[in-house]
Amino acid sequence: MSQNYQLVHDHLPAYYGEGSVHTFAIDSSSEFSDYTVFYGFTTIRDTSLWMDGWCLDSLGGGWMGRVLVQSSNKTSILNFNGDSIHYYQQTFPGESHLFYTWPNGNYVEATHFQSTYDEIMGVMDSVKYFRLNVFNPAGDSIFSEINGLTYTLSKNYGLVSTFDNYLFPMSYNYQSELSGFSNPVTDISNMDWQDAFNFNIGDEFHIRQENFYWAYDEEDSVTVQGKITVDKIRIVIGVEQLSDSIRFSYKECWRSVDASPISIDTVYVADTIIDETITRQSLEWMDLYPGQYHEGSWNNYSLVSQNVTYDFNSRAIKNIKFNAIEGDTCLAYTIYCPEHMVHRYIEGCGGPYYSYYIEFTSPSRRLKYFKKGSEEWGVPIAADCADLLSGTAEVYSLQKSPIVYPNPFNGRLTIKTETGTIGQIRVYNISGNLLYQSRKESQFYIVNTSLFLSGIYILEIRMEDGCIFRKKIIKK
Repeated sequence: MSQNYQLVHDHLPAYYGEGSVHTFAIDSSSEFSDYTVFYGFTTIRDTSLWMDGWCLDSLGGGWMGRVLVQSSNKTSILNFNGDSIHYYQQTFPGESHLFYTWPNGNYVEATHFQSTYDEIMGVMDSVKYFRLNVFNPAGDSIFSEINGLTYTLSKNYGLVSTFDNYLFPMSYNYQSELSGFSNPVTDISNMDWQDAFNFNIGDEFHIRQENFYWAYDEEDSVTVQGKITVDKIRIVIGVEQLSDSIRFSYKECWRSVDASPISIDTVYVADTIIDETITRQSLEWMDLYPGQYHEGSWNNYSLVSQNVTYDFNSRAIKNIKFNAIEGDTCLAYTIYCPEHMVHRYIEGCGGPYYSYYIEFTSPSRRLKYFKKGSEEWGVPIAADCADLLSGTAEVYSLQKSPIVYPNPFNGRLTIKTETGTIGQIRVYNISGNLLYQSRKESQFYIVNTSLFLSGIYILEIRMEDGCIFRKKIIKK
């Protein structure tokens, strides 16, 4: 079991993860007499240690680091601080080697504790298992959450199970499994713009777009929330695939309902024919690997991700998260704040389908149903255009906005509604992290906020009828 294992293959972008996909791909490499230096692609990473304010590094390293030095028996990965993490390839069960050293002299050892033949990506392969343990400079074992962390090394595929090496030892909780390569194709591969718009004549898509807004009720002198819902049925009637573009035509009907407690206005549009052209240039970020970023105009950055879910019949999904804005010394942290937008493209179903938060309302555009040949997913919005335009498919209702007081608050926050029933309360910080939630069917809530620090929070109120209200609240 002492074969010459290799952690890196410059022609095989590796995909790790399950629901969310992490990618390691080589940007370039340099060959020397007894070792090779690999350079991974740059991406947006948070290397602020979550202490000295929010800062994103646009030139950060990917999930497997920014620079790797590989020889016949060792691969060294440089983390965000430029410190080395050492993976030894030619080892026997029971052997240990230095894995990482802190500036204070504490160090991590990796012990080769098991060797087997396992099935990796459908192929039986020679596999080694390693376990990490932390020691002080005197060689005494010391307590650490890193103790017991494991990684797996395969002869043909390199790292099969590992963690975020670029952020190690700051972060080590997100351990993922090897999921595939793009060349040769095994399991997961990188979805590109042609994969997303792989339409066929007869493909049917049902799309719902919702947009919340605020309106003033002069009769009751209160502000109420309204919602515009647009339901569309779209059927592809023509497709032309070219080298740098895809032209397609579809027949579409739709119904728009503008609903608030004040009034309900409905618009119906019968079958129309729409021609659309998708170009590779307009979707240049779609060819990027998950984890890379796309730099737009005006110094804005967008982070690309890809995942496979149980939704959409497990079709691949490519996301681009907007929008980090360049500051004086680093990227502003807006990419993870509530005010962000996500564009989503689904394999064979096009896009963008999107959701985002602006001023604490929730516009969205979602795929609700598709039919491609004999394959179906989701629940149809209506049986057909005649059903959609009949005006009987759905009843829309909205509650008046719940009352929240006092705001600003100090110790307790009171929430009540005169119409409808509150189903759930959630409170987020300005970074979008969930801090508090409570679920009970009631028209009256009291939230104890004594443990909250002074600052701005987002209160989310979910009504039993499906309506969602978001309010900015301030702790003194």
